[in-house]
Amino acid sequence: MALSLGNNHTLVGLAKNIEKIFGRRAKNNFCVTKAMKEDLEKTWAIQAKVLYDKPADEFHPITLTEKNEFLQKLAEKYDVSVPYSPRSGFIVSSTSWTEDEDFSILLNALQEYEYACENSELKLPNLMCVITGKGPLKDFYMAIVNLKNWKHVEIRTLWLEHEDYPKILASADLGVCLHTSSSGLDLPMKIVDMFGCRLPVCAYNFNCLSELVRHNENSLVFANECELAQQLKMWFQDFPNNEIQRQLCERFQENMFTSQLSHPNDWHGNWKFNVLPCFQL
Repeated sequence: MALSLGNNHTLVGLAKNIEKIFGRRAKNNFCVTKAMKEDLEKTWAIQAKVLYDKPADEFHPITLTEKNEFLQKLAEKYDVSVPYSPRSGFIVSSTSWTEDEDFSILLNALQEYEYACENSELKLPNLMCVITGKGPLKDFYMAIVNLKNWKHVEIRTLWLEHEDYPKILASADLGVCLHTSSSGLDLPMKIVDMFGCRLPVCAYNFNCLSELVRHNENSLVFANECELAQQLKMWFQDFPNNEIQRQLCERFQENMFTSQLSHPNDWHGNWKFNVLPCFQL
């Protein structure tokens, strides 16, 4: 609200007072990170319990047959082809195309990937990048993409059916998250969904991200376009026959939710385990 209306707006002040007054009086409060819990306690003396977001049931791994069926649908319905022979790399990113996400970082990293392919540095495959979502800055960034003359990298923007979004995450080789929290106190739900599909992620680093993503343990973290470019080249070098990448992927998938102690890892189980007892006498 403060981002759209300004910190001094009357409604922003009213909302802050409502949260402050009723938050202190509530018997139970929940928040989504330890960083937010500490901020609530320090700023407003509000006690809260950390309840990490968990993926909904539809975000889960799929079989190779299901993946092939979906990739065929992707080609026929959305005109996006990700051939398996010879195999192209397939990355996906979701966004609302707002100022919270600087897509120039991804575009510059993909430009570096294109240069590497042109120079035949690392036996890199062609790369398909699908970006899902709608938002105000989409036309701005796509105008930049349209000026590119890439031969080895293709970017496609899609608005998917609800049932297709989990499948595209489960079919991709790598996810990219450019989200930066406006408060620095919450975590990207898109990474939670990717983890539900057991999709490793390259995530832009910001305060409290480590509560979900731990570099080289359950995914990769980058601070700038150069680091993201290096991660993309490392992940897809000699793809899909890179044994180091395969081992990394297996390790990341095993550790995706181990940083969060509020088990279990599905949404309904998490709610029953952590929230339901607060409503029982």
